Amino acid sequence: MTQVHPETVHRSAYARPLFILFVGILVLFITGLGEYYWLHQAEGSAAVLSLATEEQPDGAVNAWVRALPRDAIALADPMGDALAPVIGNDNQEIAALHERMVMLEGDKALLEPWLASGRLPVAGEREVLAGQLSRQDSFLLDGETFTVVGRLAPRTGSLGFSYVCLYDEELKEAHWSSAAQGWLHPDIAGYLEESGQNSASLDMEKFIGAPVKTPSYLTVMGFLGLMLVAWSGHKLFLVLYARLALRLPSLLGTLGATVVQERQLFKGVHNALYFVFFFTMFISARYPLISLRMTELIRVIFSNSEDLGYIGDAYASGNIFLAAMATFYNNYVVQTLGLTLAASIVPFAFGFFKTALSLAFVGLAMAPIWAGASLGYTYHCVTMFLELEAYILASFIAVYWARACYRALLDPARAWTHLKQGLRLYAGGIILTGVVLAVAAFYEAVTLIALR
Repeated sequence: MTQVHPETVHRSAYARPLFILFVGILVLFITGLGEYYWLHQAEGSAAVLSLATEEQPDGAVNAWVRALPRDAIALADPMGDALAPVIGNDNQEIAALHERMVMLEGDKALLEPWLASGRLPVAGEREVLAGQLSRQDSFLLDGETFTVVGRLAPRTGSLGFSYVCLYDEELKEAHWSSAAQGWLHPDIAGYLEESGQNSASLDMEKFIGAPVKTPSYLTVMGFLGLMLVAWSGHKLFLVLYARLALRLPSLLGTLGATVVQERQLFKGVHNALYFVFFFTMFISARYPLISLRMTELIRVIFSNSEDLGYIGDAYASGNIFLAAMATFYNNYVVQTLGLTLAASIVPFAFGFFKTALSLAFVGLAMAPIWAGASLGYTYHCVTMFLELEAYILASFIAVYWARACYRALLDPARAWTHLKQGLRLYAGGIILTGVVLAVAAFYEAVTLIALR
């Protein structure tokens, strides 16, 4: 086993990665402030669409909302169709799988400040405004063709996945007779401030809409911040492995020395998995509707599913210890020990492919393209790199074990040497991933509960 000279892993080696980590977090923080400033400098950013049936707040207008039927959407939508049975169709106005139709009881003065391009629809005509995520220029609804004549500004997130028209009695009877009724307030923040109330006085579970997509320059800054954090996390762990290598012949020493000795293999696994993670982020940045749907799917999984609902329940309880234990159980016992390391005992590196699939799934939902995301990542990015480095280490062990078994078959005389090294690596990995994921789980529970 390769020996590591102490001078190459002095504690000062942590300084540069920690500085880059600080820079990455600072970039995310600055990006978050930029998102906040950009979002609150325009009409419509504080507009809220609600399906609540209680008394409307002062200044609100009546709204009628119906989900646009799937057969009215000419565009192919395999992802939305696949997610529909999982998320459920009972309330598509909230699930946001497909576009909505929204009729507002008001005059043109309501919509005029929110118009980004085109013109306002004429009341009574089959004309609509499209939100930032709405995809069609025209569509057939109940046998009649509706035409998009203008686009809403990106900051009107409450109508971001909607087609909007003004109230007309004949139009309402023809197409909105069975629609859900609610209300839209053009400036809910101003209303709460003037009335002296807080958001707890509103039934926020009935709010519907879409998050606001940020401008490209803020998205690029968000990506830059996350990449700096990921790079610094990788370098911090390389220093950690080098220092652990000084502890030979302990299990953690074997782990560290193996990573140092097999640096190219480790970097290959690391780079491949981070490529999958960031590549799927770029895909969802290019197609934001994918990100929106994956976020909705994750919300449903962690709040309603039998398998992972306990995590959502733990965080909802506000108990930090319970939330940390639930997170640790899923991330370590289920995902790492069960689905990565145990699944890879049969030497085909199943854990590596499972991790790649998981990172692809998470990457689609984590793209920093929505207003408020970058500010949240200023603290969540620490959880991100801790968890990902633990998963990457487990994936490296899965690949190394498969190679060790293959070498044992080719070299029977030294078979036990190869297998013993792999088993010691497994044992060291079980210890270190447990420690890292325990720290990550506690940090995540503290930040998400304390800062929500």
